[in-house]
Amino acid sequence: MAWGWPLPPGALWVVLPWALPAPICCRPALPAAGRCRSGTVDDGSFSRSSSTSLTDLIFDARYLRPGTCIQYPASNILYTYLGTGRKFCTLCVRCTVNGFLGRIERISAPLVMVSHRSRLTHRVFRFGTRHGILGRRQPKGEYKMAIYLDSASVEDARRAAELGFVAGITTNPKLIARTGRAAEEIIPELCDVLGEGLVFYQLTAPTVEEREREAHRFAALRPGHVGLKIPCTTENLALLLRLAEDGLTCAATAVFSVHQALLACEAGADCIIPYVNRATRLLGDGLALVAEIAAVVEVTGGTSEVLAASFRSVSEVVGAVLAGADHVTVPLNLLLALGDHPLSEQAIAEFAQAGR
Repeated sequence: MAWGWPLPPGALWVVLPWALPAPICCRPALPAAGRCRSGTVDDGSFSRSSSTSLTDLIFDARYLRPGTCIQYPASNILYTYLGTGRKFCTLCVRCTVNGFLGRIERISAPLVMVSHRSRLTHRVFRFGTRHGILGRRQPKGEYKMAIYLDSASVEDARRAAELGFVAGITTNPKLIARTGRAAEEIIPELCDVLGEGLVFYQLTAPTVEEREREAHRFAALRPGHVGLKIPCTTENLALLLRLAEDGLTCAATAVFSVHQALLACEAGADCIIPYVNRATRLLGDGLALVAEIAAVVEVTGGTSEVLAASFRSVSEVVGAVLAGADHVTVPLNLLLALGDHPLSEQAIAEFAQAGR
């Protein structure tokens, strides 16, 4: 991908955050955001950077509502703001208290992402019709997010399999230890319960040579149904590269930085697994990490997919998807909680009462 100038005619570019001075905030907007009327609208919520002529697509989120139609100044292109489902800061859609992502959809045209933190960058790249939320690399309509069960319990796996919408299972040494059984027994049984899909096993052997033998041994337990989680270190990524060349499904796990994700992409990882809640606790913002990893996969043209893990709430799960995670893996309690809401239960009770 070429960087910098000149821009191709008619190309739509989005500025990514990292290098320029902060943009000048927009002028005060109307209290209520405008709606599309006669094909144009200007609700006054645009912001331009004084240091670049690139189209920032920075908006004052105080005055935007989901569904609002937006027209960039001096442009005939309309966009629809879809919102993030989270509280905004006072600067723009891209930035919230923890740097969360907003989303904008160009009407009858490619999806684009707004981006902003306290600074902007000269680095730009184009979003075409193949891109929606940052990091999704499949054509709109063909993309399918997958939900994985994060558990080594056969009982949990059986319950999740009964639900019918779980695509796979992820395990780790702690989860397997809780079962009190050997991994060689647990992994094949989980594969049998799941039927279709992958069961991920995390390598634990002390040396690279032993981990390589361990990888082939577990992959042979259920060929085509066992994925390998490999903790992200430089030597482990070199191992991942060899295993990927052998045709094994490999995920780089325990990824806590963008530079780790960059090398994992180059190594050919099928999945990159960031720990959302743990990153929030230790680094301050797990959702921003997901967004940045998704961005680096996009920029490099990598084929790796972001499988977000380590959740403590349903809001974190939804936040990770909106931040660009291709897939999520959740424990059974969160999997069940995703489909429930107290108001739904209340409505069901009211309908049942009315039907008597």
